[in-house]
Amino acid sequence: MSRKGSAMGADCVADVTPSLKELGEDFFKMVTASPVPVDMRALRALKRSPLALDLYAWLTYTVKLATTTD
Repeated sequence: MSRKGSAMGADCVADVTPSLKELGEDFFKMVTASPVPVDMRALRALKRSPLALDLYAWLTYTVKLATTTD
């Protein structure tokens, strides 16, 4: 069985994108100015599922936006 052209084949090109990204000062200020509270117990319970973690983070953020009055 030939693997040519597959994700594991010899024709694949290595990812040359650096795995480290530096975030700017403005981003840091924005994130720390309005933190979203999370329950560490929930994070521990969901740690084996990236999708569940994403949904939990999104729902927590959405609830915070809906209940925050500015």
